[in-house]
Amino acid sequence: MPELDGMEVTRELAKHPPSTPVVICSVETDPEVVEAVRRAGALAYVFKIRVRKDLTLAVKSAVQGRPFVSPEPH
Repeated sequence: MPELDGMEVTRELAKHPPSTPVVICSVETDPEVVEAVRRAGALAYVFKIRVRKDLTLAVKSAVQGRPFVSPEPH
């Protein structure tokens, strides 16, 4: 996204109720980044290398209002 990154979009969405469940897919696996995005309002975080395994679970969890984070890749 040329003007906003995923964290900024998540923050903006959280400002306007009703909140939209946000699922982030990223190559970033640093736990501090994952936590920062979750604090910004994302319900789910999927590591791109696990997208085939985890994306459906993450979306289902987010729609139900439950958090989801991919297990750390090995």
